[in-house]
Amino acid sequence: MIGIYKIVNIINNKIYIGSSNNIINRWKLHRRDLFKNKHDNFHLQFSWNKYGEDNFIFEIVEEVLDKTLLLEREQYYLDFYKSYEKEIGYNILKIAGNSLGFKHTEETKQKLSELNKGKKSIWYGKKHTEETKRKISESNMGKHISSEKERLRLSKLHKGKKLSQEQKDRMSESHKGEKNHFYGKRHSQETKEKISKNHCDVGGDNNPKSKLTWQQVREIRKKYNNNYKLIQLAKEYGVTSMNIKYIIQYKTWVEVE
Repeated sequence: MIGIYKIVNIINNKIYIGSSNNIINRWKLHRRDLFKNKHDNFHLQFSWNKYGEDNFIFEIVEEVLDKTLLLEREQYYLDFYKSYEKEIGYNILKIAGNSLGFKHTEETKQKLSELNKGKKSIWYGKKHTEETKRKISESNMGKHISSEKERLRLSKLHKGKKLSQEQKDRMSESHKGEKNHFYGKRHSQETKEKISKNHCDVGGDNNPKSKLTWQQVREIRKKYNNNYKLIQLAKEYGVTSMNIKYIIQYKTWVEVE
């Protein structure tokens, strides 16, 4: 999928805006570099080290059908969120595109240097657990996987992990009203058809694996807009919170009408 994405710190709500011709693979590269403590964005790397993997979520902001408009749309969201302002986000540059000609300040260079020295590195004197090694290995696999398989893998990795009530509330608030990137917008008919095709195997009355019906999905979205929590909806309808989250974000169960 070609489009715009964001990485969100659910503790402080700071965000990173990016664009890619293959969003899922770009996210894998971000994770690989962050796990290795070698990400070229110092602010994002420092925050990842401080708050930990579980407090960052990856979201697709907009699918861009015409890739010639990719940088234009990225610039729109950079300006909309102002993620290049230090107190708001992690983006270093104000202008969308590559960093050709960009130079770090001497202060930032020094911080980067210290971050990667043994005496300063968070990994100094430590060893990865077998579970972490497995995650890193999976994130570096060169074989191609579909976006749906990637979502299922991430869901499996996070299965059983519990968020604090504060984290749940932050995630819930970030998708309500004007904070939701779909607020006031409508997909074009062409986009609806593409989304529907992409997700036809994970939702729908005709799918034998579906645990929900269209009527229940519409009820879930309506209740969510009336301040129901993800965990409440998950228990009520007998599915996982991740299932509810994807329904709310229109990643699954996308209607074409």
